[in-house]
Amino acid sequence: MNLLKCFVEDAPDVRGIHSFRDWRFYLAALLLLGSTLCLMRDPYFIVDGDFVYRQGAVVMLLALVIYSAFAWETPIFGKPAGANLLLQTFALAPLALLIVRLCAADGGSSRELTRDMPLDPFLRVLSKAMYAMYDFIPSWLTDLFRNWHVTLLFLLVLGVLCLRRVVIRTAAIVLLLLVLFICQINRGGGMWWMLAGMALLIAALSFMFCRYDRISYYENILARIRRGGEIGQEELRVILTVMAQLEYGERLSNDRFRQIVKDCYAADRRYADDEIDLISGEVAKRMIMTHALVTLRNDASGVFISPDPLLFFYGDNLLTAVATLPRIVFVGAFALLWVIMPFDLFPDAIPFVGALDDIAVTGLSLVVAQHAALPLRRKDG
Repeated sequence: MNLLKCFVEDAPDVRGIHSFRDWRFYLAALLLLGSTLCLMRDPYFIVDGDFVYRQGAVVMLLALVIYSAFAWETPIFGKPAGANLLLQTFALAPLALLIVRLCAADGGSSRELTRDMPLDPFLRVLSKAMYAMYDFIPSWLTDLFRNWHVTLLFLLVLGVLCLRRVVIRTAAIVLLLLVLFICQINRGGGMWWMLAGMALLIAALSFMFCRYDRISYYENILARIRRGGEIGQEELRVILTVMAQLEYGERLSNDRFRQIVKDCYAADRRYADDEIDLISGEVAKRMIMTHALVTLRNDASGVFISPDPLLFFYGDNLLTAVATLPRIVFVGAFALLWVIMPFDLFPDAIPFVGALDDIAVTGLSLVVAQHAALPLRRKDG
């Protein structure tokens, strides 16, 4: 299994914080502490000299969803264990405060913002109807409709997290937060504490940054290969070469797969074309059936193999549940309230058209929930 060792050593970078003996652990901890204290001193949170949290539960849930997706689902801040896990848990506090601050407007709470913002007549009627139902709905659920701009942001975040490529997901989340930051800049007011807290948080996360999602991808591959039993050197070389090319979620054509098999098997002896075809079919079968590494897909342009999506997720089921269950709860609650609420985008009295908004919301909610639940259906034990 020497090839396995080389495969792991050459695959990902190993930056980040690895233990309590790493000096960067203590520096990152101090930066996170400083970030938390600065954000807590922001005028938005200060009432009569004391810290007061002034947002609903949805904003805190939003912060948890964003952070856990990148820290524990597809971890980019190192392995979620030991010193790293402690830092990652600590980092949730300043990040949550920052997102709460970015979602604020003119120092008002989410409830004040929603009551005062200009709404068209339909939304005003809808808002009054929802306020009339508050006595019968838990407060954390009413926040879904009491704070429209946060709910919309939450829905956008859920859509972004359905993307497979970590780089694209990260860029999209950063763009959304940047838009919120620019809105706060335009509103003016005292922002120095927020800026200081944001700078310290970014510095801490830069020390913690480590693409462990790539390491986890290779560890999952090796675990499945080992469970498959004995394997020849040529077949192993084919599998590792193919999986390295599939690392970024791309697909591999049948011709390209056949060429890889030919390059790996024909290095020591010559094979006829029909023999290469036979070997390619057998190796592909083992990769699909025995190792569960890839799946077959076909379209108008031909037959392709794609990596099993579960390979891209970290293997800790508890942390994965923390990262994904809040998303499932949110979309379920949102879809349920949308269906039972007395107002719709299209009146139900209109045949067929009246049900379109309910169908669309329910369908999109199922897609988001299915994607969020995907890491929970792991095959790696």
